[in-house]
Amino acid sequence: MKKLEDIPKRQVFDVPDGYFDRLPGIIQARITAPKPVTEKYPALGFSLKYALPVMLLSVVSIFMYQNWNREQNAETILATVSTDALVDYLEEIDINTDDLIAESNLTTQEAENIEQDVYMNLDLSEEELLNELDI
Repeated sequence: MKKLEDIPKRQVFDVPDGYFDRLPGIIQARITAPKPVTEKYPALGFSLKYALPVMLLSVVSIFMYQNWNREQNAETILATVSTDALVDYLEEIDINTDDLIAESNLTTQEAENIEQDVYMNLDLSEEELLNELDI
């Protein structure tokens, strides 16, 4: 086994000229340099950047899907309108029964059935009916 005294001495490390003269300034600059600010709650930053927009988009999508998926046919919309409002509307527009029958897809028998139902529910005497019809 070799002894420490038997190992030849040689310079393994090279030190640049003036390194130790500049070393205190380098250390002082590192100490006084502002440290980068780290987030206290990194999960909060992640959620604000990614999770929150995804969640908002999901909520809006669900809301729009529910409204879009509702069946809005003519009968359900018409059911929400009061009878008085319908009568007022029909009185305002200039349309008669013949025009309504011509535009509808009713057969003559269906139209006569509707007419009988309307006139049967009036409970008017013949004189009152003639006065209403201006005959």
